[in-house]
Amino acid sequence: MLAVSLTIDPRRFRAVARARRRVAAAVLLPLALLLPLAVALAALFSGATHDGLIALGLASTEVATAGLVALAGGDAALALTVVALSLGLTAAAAPALAPLLVDTSIAPGELIVRFSLVVLVPLAAGLAVRARRTDPRLEAHADRAATLVLALLVYAALGDLGDRSRLGDAIAASALFLAGSVALAVALRSLLGDLWTGGFVFALRDFAVAAALAGQFARPGAAATPAVYGVLMLALATGATAVRQNSCR
Repeated sequence: MLAVSLTIDPRRFRAVARARRRVAAAVLLPLALLLPLAVALAALFSGATHDGLIALGLASTEVATAGLVALAGGDAALALTVVALSLGLTAAAAPALAPLLVDTSIAPGELIVRFSLVVLVPLAAGLAVRARRTDPRLEAHADRAATLVLALLVYAALGDLGDRSRLGDAIAASALFLAGSVALAVALRSLLGDLWTGGFVFALRDFAVAAALAGQFARPGAAATPAVYGVLMLALATGATAVRQNSCR
């Protein structure tokens, strides 16, 4: 989040304010459509995989999406806005919705503090620095830092997988959820805008947020599904971004 915010002129957020319909669609539609998708898919599985899917359905937009959008040449300012608002929505909605779907009790205050430290503080710091400095070298360094962060996220997701010999259901569930999310993003293109911005922020869910939610569910092992999803999602998204970059050269 810090690396991406360093590449954005704060004045670009004025254009985001004029795209409020796209922002609203990207923030609200995932909860309206991806959560029911997760619930429907969860009916096909049992135990920890079921609960892991529910956590994914409740999760906010993946924080790394802002970096992916920037690397793909999309609207990084809009992506950052959606990430921040989506986290706020998850923090407000998850404590109320999760107990209706799984055995859990989530404290909203803890989520708000955690999400603020992960997203809002780095975002504010990056924009403050960017507003004071216009050195083009800063943007070049920030782009490389964003690429490094994506690699570290993939590594972190791999480290969270645990016993990989028992991940068959988690892999199947994650792949189905990711495929359904991408299909919906394509179908909703008229509302979300281009796939490299609107499609990404809609379809890509934050596996770390999902794992944090799953960790508060009563059934142990639910975080394995978000971890598997994180590997699949980041691999697909970074691959698509690389193809996009090559096609633009």
